[in-house]
Amino acid sequence: MAPSEESILMNFLLSPSPLPTAISLEQFTKLFPKQLQSHPQIRTLYRDLQYLRAQDIDLVRENIQAEIKSGEKQKEELKNAQLNSGVTGMSRGDKVEADMDIQLFGNKDLLITRPEDHHSLDTLLVDMERACAAMESSIKSADAETSELASQITAAVGELSDLRYGKLNTPPGVENTLRDDIIMGLKRLEENCNNVAQ
Repeated sequence: MAPSEESILMNFLLSPSPLPTAISLEQFTKLFPKQLQSHPQIRTLYRDLQYLRAQDIDLVRENIQAEIKSGEKQKEELKNAQLNSGVTGMSRGDKVEADMDIQLFGNKDLLITRPEDHHSLDTLLVDMERACAAMESSIKSADAETSELASQITAAVGELSDLRYGKLNTPPGVENTLRDDIIMGLKRLEENCNNVAQ
């Protein structure tokens, strides 16, 4: 998600804001000549600077809030200009639908919509049929993939059923031990489960 105007302004203009974040009292004291570093007025000067900095931060925060309100007002004016620019006599319901279209599909040029950007009944039906066909195809492929993965899982579980029924003997001449077979079967089951989860 894109950062909001407020978060951009706050992070850019107010971070790091307080004076102790920028420079500590000890660092500030070291900026003075050695013979003056123990002077008590340095602490007072630091506190005064800290107070002035806090006032500046508050002023910047107020200006950011004013800018946010101004931006919201501009967005509303643009929306009203768009509604009033091309189509006259829009009802309240039409305005709600236009707002939903802007939210769903965005607005290419932010102010003007062209007639070719709007659907007619025929183009809307064609697009809806295309979307339905694409969804049906996607569902069929997902069903086929799910069936394949389910059969792989069933096969892996069936191979592991030897444990359940006590078929633990390894035939003579086979290099794999029961332990190796179990580990391979469990890894295959885990892979199949992970594929289903994806």
